[in-house]
This record gives sequence, C-alpha cells and structure tokens, in this order.
Amino acid sequence: MRVLFEKWDSFDEKQMKLIHHFLNNELELISGVFDLSPQFVSFSDKITIIVYEDGYDKEMEKYSFGAMANYQFLIKINGTNGLDSFDHEWFHLLDMLLAGNKKKESGLSSLMWAIKDEEMNQCSDLEKSMWELLKVIKNSDFFKRISKIDTESENLRYQLNPMEILARVFETYMGEKKSINYYYSDFYPIKSERKDLFNALEMFFDIISYYDSILFPRKFELS
Repeated sequence: MRVLFEKWDSFDEKQMKLIHHFLNNELELISGVFDLSPQFVSFSDKITIIVYEDGYDKEMEKYSFGAMANYQFLIKINGTNGLDSFDHEWFHLLDMLLAGNKKKESGLSSLMWAIKDEEMNQCSDLEKSMWELLKVIKNSDFFKRISKIDTESENLRYQLNPMEILARVFETYMGEKKSINYYYSDFYPIKSERKDLFNALEMFFDIISYYDSILFPRKFELS
C-alpha cells in the first residue's frame, strides 16, 4: 500500500507516520475480522491512498472516493477527519474488483441488483453470494425505511445506489467491531436494523474468504 500526502503546507513527519500506521491497522483489522489474507485486503499491494491536508478543499466530500483502473486502486481522503471513511472506500474497491471489466467504474453489487431469479443459473457462486446479500438488503427494514426518506431525487438516487448501500452496511459493521458508532446520516442502518444485514454480510465474506484461500494459500506450521 502506498500512502501519498498531497497539498500539505507544513510537513509534519510524526503526523504522517501516525496516519500511515492507522491505515495499515485498518487493513489488518479487515484481514482479521473476515479471515482474509494480507495480500487480498491490499489487492496484491496495488492500493494507493492520497491524503490531503485538513481544509485543503472544502468542496471535496468528506468521505472522499475510491476508484479502480487497470486493477490499480486509488482512495482519496480529504484530511484527517476523512480517515473514518477508509472502510467505506475499501469496500467500493472490493465491489469494483469483483465486477472485473464487466462494467466500468461500477461494482458487482450494481450488476447483481437487477438480476432476476430465473437468471441465477447463469451466475457464478460469487455472483450468487452477492445476489443473496442484496436480497436480504432489499427485504430489510433498513431498505424500506431509507426508500421512504424525503430528500431531493438526485440525492435519493445516489443514496439508494447498491454500491453506496453496501459500503454503508460494511462501514457500520466495521464500526461495531471497533466499538465506533458510524452513523453519519439517516441512510445508515440503525441498531435495530443491523442483525440480519450483518449476518448476510458475514455469509458473503465466507465466500470471499474461500476464494482468497485459493488465490493466496495459507501457510501452516507444524507444532
């Protein structure tokens, strides 16, 4: 993982080391929670993270963004406050990785959202696991609630994008693992809505872990 610091007027080496340490810890936590290899969570060490100085761009979204091009992964973070968005953006990268080149700048969640039951026999096990996760979300109290939120139509389309919904569920799940209550808006699952969502997410990552173990076989030591 490469961490770059852009537009920093004052070079604070100690702060930058702390940020780098924080980001490495985040990857290690994802690896440990879901039994994923370090190679997988770092996407074979092809993640570049750009951290901008606090207040560099007031118009830039706090939650920043993640992007994938030719299997190179980029996360931009606006200041130290934006570091909380790392889990959210990491899941976007995973979503895009799983979609491969089927649809540019979109994730597997977007591709599977519109798949019908009768089309499932043409899908891979990985695609089926994403479809099952999305099915739980569609039938959840969480999704029913946020679908009724009165907001601008453009904002509602963005908030109900399956990539965004899944990233917020993942972010909330990781927040509970860190005893942090990630709840930035009404579009995040509240406590009473989380159990079924989290169970479905864990089942999805069981499949991811299986594929990861094939790509990056674990090394066991005999005692």
